[in-house]
Amino acid sequence: MQTGHKKELPRRSRYYQSVADVSTTPTSSQYPNLPDNILIFICTFDPFDRNFPRYTFQYTCQEAGHQLKLEDGSLRIFLNTATTKFSSLDQKLQALYHYLQKYLFFRGS
Repeated sequence: MQTGHKKELPRRSRYYQSVADVSTTPTSSQYPNLPDNILIFICTFDPFDRNFPRYTFQYTCQEAGHQLKLEDGSLRIFLNTATTKFSSLDQKLQALYHYLQKYLFFRGS
């Protein structure tokens, strides 16, 4: 859970993703056995100031117009729970946002 707006969040996510890879993969493991790695940051602020309820990042090829994905099994998701524009999300994720806003982030406000 990220409660303070930190400009180093993208690099922090890179670090956490690498730590997760190292900690979940035995030394003698083959690369095809490397597990998928989904890193989710729940933010009480908009981490990229675009007012999206969710930011999903995967490695893509710029020369292919981002149509070619690296498909290395890594995915980073940043949830912007401060938004009020979450109608594009599925109902379960909307319920999570409502819960977090009501019971965790805005107590006493």
